[in-house]
Amino acid sequence: MPFIHVKTAKTPAKPPVGDIAKDFAEATGIRIEHITVTWEHYEAIESATPVIVDLLAPDINSERTVVKMLRAVADSIARRAKVPAEHIFINYREACSGRVFEAGKIVRW
Repeated sequence: MPFIHVKTAKTPAKPPVGDIAKDFAEATGIRIEHITVTWEHYEAIESATPVIVDLLAPDINSERTVVKMLRAVADSIARRAKVPAEHIFINYREACSGRVFEAGKIVRW
């Protein structure tokens, strides 16, 4: 974990998921093998917020770390997808210990 789920009305020919994961790892110090990035297309009318991101991370992060993660995702998407940061909406959600199923078991931290 964390999971970064990007949704856009205009999807690039090759979504830069690997680059976003690398940027996020460098900005936050989280090892890249723990980061998952997905990119999907959605149908929508014209919107001022064409990029919607769901950022899911463990509930162990300080407010300062959460801000760093949000900024890292926004900066990377803006740079890699050539989208103004003003057109990116990111929702941060916390995964709680004991409420995550991974690798065949309930995960606690």
